[in-house]
Amino acid sequence: MASPKVSSFKLLHADRLRELAGCSGLCLTAILPPFVPGEKTRHSPAALLRDYAHQAEATLAGLGASKAHIAALLEPLERLASDPATAEGFHWSRVILRSPEVFEEFVLRQTTREGVTVAEWFDLLPLIAEADLPAEFYVLKLSKKQATLERAGLGLEPVRLPKTAQTLDEFLELDIPDHDRENRMIAGGSRQIRFGTGHERETQHAHLHDFYKHVDQNLSTFLRPKSGMVMLVGVQEDTALYRSASTYPNLVAASIERSPDDGIPENELLRRGLDLIRSATLQRNAAARQLARAQLAPARYSEVPDTIRELASQGRVARLYVAETPREPLWNDALIETLRHSGEAHAIPAGEPAGAVLRY
Repeated sequence: MASPKVSSFKLLHADRLRELAGCSGLCLTAILPPFVPGEKTRHSPAALLRDYAHQAEATLAGLGASKAHIAALLEPLERLASDPATAEGFHWSRVILRSPEVFEEFVLRQTTREGVTVAEWFDLLPLIAEADLPAEFYVLKLSKKQATLERAGLGLEPVRLPKTAQTLDEFLELDIPDHDRENRMIAGGSRQIRFGTGHERETQHAHLHDFYKHVDQNLSTFLRPKSGMVMLVGVQEDTALYRSASTYPNLVAASIERSPDDGIPENELLRRGLDLIRSATLQRNAAARQLARAQLAPARYSEVPDTIRELASQGRVARLYVAETPREPLWNDALIETLRHSGEAHAIPAGEPAGAVLRY
C-alpha cells in the first residue's frame, strides 16, 4: 500500500472535493462532532475514533480486505486517537478521509451527522454545502456610535478600512455634504455645536445615514475585487438604516440582530454568521435549480434519481443540485460521477427535489 499523503487540519474547497471524488479502493469517511473539554458530551474524540476504527475494521473484513490491508488503512486513525492533541478539543466538527493514498482532515463549519462509512468511494454528499461556503466572510458591527469590520475565518480578525471613519464623531469632523442645511457655531474655543432646522432625532438619523453610506462606499472599494460576503450585526433599526444606504451587492440578506456591544462570544457570532451564510447559499442554489427547471427543455434537465446517476456516469451531468443528506449511496454515486466528469455540484435545502442540468 502506498504511503498516505498527510495534510493539516483545514477548510474543504470545491477543487479539493473534486480531487477526492477521484479516490477509490476502500475509502473511509469519519465525521467527528465538536468537542470542548469540560462540556457535557457523550464521547471524547479519542473514544469516538477508536469506536470508528472498530466499526471500520468489521466492515473491511466483511468486504474481504486482508488483515495487513486493514491495519495499514486504520493505523492513522489509531495514531490520531492516541495523540494528546486530540484531547485538547475543537469548536468545529471535522471530517477525516482515509484511502490507500490519502489521509486528510477538514473543518466542517456546519452541523452534520457523526459516524463512519467505508465504501468504494468517499461519502462526499454531507460535505458539498461546506465546499460551497466561502473560505472567509466579513462581519460589520453597527451601532449609532460606530461601525467596525472584522474578517471571519475560523476566528475573527479586526480589519481597518482605508480612509474610513470608524465612529460617527470622526465622520462628523470630515467635510461632508450639507444636506440638512446644518449650521455650525463655535462655542468655548474650537468645540463645534450643531443645530439644524429639523427635529433633533431626524438630524441624528440623517447623520447616521450619511455615516453608514460613507462606510459602505469604502467597504465596496475594499471588498469588490474579492466579492466578499458581508454579514451585518446590530439592532434592527441600525441594520435597516445601513441597508437603505448601501449599494454593496454581497450583503447577506439576513442580519444578526443584536447589539454588537452585548458581549456575544466570538464562537457564537461565527456560528450564527455561518448559519445565515449557509442558508443564503442553499437558497441561492435552490433558486438556480428552479430557474434551470423552468428554462431548459426536458431533454436538458432531470429530477429522476436513477436517471441522474446513470447520466452522471456517462459524463452528461453539467450541474447537480442535491441535498447534503449523509449516507445516501445513490446520490453519493451521482455526486462522485458528476465531479469525476468535471461537472459542478451544489447543495440545496433538505426536502427540495434534486435536479441535474445535462450537457446534452
